[in-house]
Amino acid sequence: MVSTLSDDDHSKVATLNSEGNTLFKNADYVAAAAKYTAALDIDQKNAILYSNRAACWLSLNLYLDALSDATKATELDSSFVKALGRLARALDALGRPFQSALSWEQALNRLPRKSLRLPERTQLYEYKNSLAAAKHEQVRQQKALQMSVKQNMVRKSEDKGLPWMIAKGLIPLLVARGDYTSCAWTLNKAYDDLCEGMRHLASTADRSTQAASPRVLELFSSSVLLDYRAWHFRNSDYLQQFDRKAIQETKFYGAFAPKYGLEGTKRIVSARLENAKPEGEVKYKKEWEDLQLSLTATVRYWIMEGFHQGTLYQNPAVGADYLDQAIALIKWVRLQIHGNDLLNVVNGTIFEDTYLKGVQALRLHFLIEKFHDLDPRTQQAMYEEADGIANETMSFQTPRNSDTVFTASTWYTARGYALTIKALYYQTRGLYAFAGLSYKLSAECFAEDDGKYIVALLRCIKSTEYIRSPSVDIQNEALEKIRKAIPKLKYVWKARKEVDDIDKTVAEALQWEETLKGRLKTNYYDQFY
Repeated sequence: MVSTLSDDDHSKVATLNSEGNTLFKNADYVAAAAKYTAALDIDQKNAILYSNRAACWLSLNLYLDALSDATKATELDSSFVKALGRLARALDALGRPFQSALSWEQALNRLPRKSLRLPERTQLYEYKNSLAAAKHEQVRQQKALQMSVKQNMVRKSEDKGLPWMIAKGLIPLLVARGDYTSCAWTLNKAYDDLCEGMRHLASTADRSTQAASPRVLELFSSSVLLDYRAWHFRNSDYLQQFDRKAIQETKFYGAFAPKYGLEGTKRIVSARLENAKPEGEVKYKKEWEDLQLSLTATVRYWIMEGFHQGTLYQNPAVGADYLDQAIALIKWVRLQIHGNDLLNVVNGTIFEDTYLKGVQALRLHFLIEKFHDLDPRTQQAMYEEADGIANETMSFQTPRNSDTVFTASTWYTARGYALTIKALYYQTRGLYAFAGLSYKLSAECFAEDDGKYIVALLRCIKSTEYIRSPSVDIQNEALEKIRKAIPKLKYVWKARKEVDDIDKTVAEALQWEETLKGRLKTNYYDQFY
């Protein structure tokens, strides 16, 4: 292809690329990406620039942006080995080993095999190992998916006695009692949204109705944010159905996903708003209304991708990454709205505090599962993030019974998970008294008939095992709460043992009660003083 750039433009691109390379070597990835972006504004057909910017996004853990740029680089130059390698790395990080293996193979096929210098031998070795790792992840992912399908596929005839059906039956009784603290409220609403979403998903079988029901992303994401434990599906081909519908809906709403990541989305939104300004207030507001639909669909798409990775594929770290992108985009949009009267008209719920807290809660849930696998530096960062969320939600003064669904599923759940992260952090540092207190406060965020309530209390007891006073009082108080909660808990969750492993948790709690009594009788705690 003959370049249409002038000599002056070629010189500017070369200078910007060189400056970007220097910044990249100095680990200033944000500034380097800005240089490559400036160069791409001049030369949109430069595969090297896209590949270089993809390297920046990989270093910043912005894998969706890395995927977008690396894909563009390989489209411009299909033999570009570095771009293929970066594309494969992005796909690996996003939990797509079947696609990444193909990219690793393509990259390996284009590497020389003879008279290799040390850097080339190192690259060959790295790519071979990465291909092997991708194939190993394929096997793990297939097994995880088979297990998840078995656990989460529920036929309509099997619904009777399951937690969401028990919750639905409890609602009239709870209303009569004036009890708005039960987990049945969120469980019931999550189930209703899921069922409505499944009806919309089923309607896609008739192609004539596909564009008439663009609500699957909305309803499914709402369901999992309310209570992910209500989530299940009826057919083994659920994922294939969902993927088809999700792509249709993103096109319907003009979403930026799945083609673009966070930074790409921000650039497009900023450019579209800037271009609309000269055309007057009416055009500007209309552009903003259209963008809100696109942004909403993008956020919901990322939520569901993250949820599927964290649950079906049993890959909570990747799930948390997707949710992190959704959170960052919500926060960025809120920042653009702040102080801008023309953007102050907001349609939809995703830009509200409650929705943001719901996404943060789901992300924290996935991170709790992997906390002990994180390095100390990442654990410290997680603690600081959780502390910020805990402080934000502590200032939330609305009582639990003021909004039966959203306060419980967003603010209180986010607070409970944030306090759990803090407790895990304290445990790794040997600060067991602080850990016990954090678990105690975490338990207070959940309903008594919720498995998370008993789990938090049990962790409170175990984390204060070696502290005599005042921890024995804390342990006794926690055990008393557990005894009181067990009948309520087992009534709702008795038919869904795999969700919270209720019987095991209850047995462990009761065993701790006997252990504590025995230790007090034998003056066990005196050895620590």
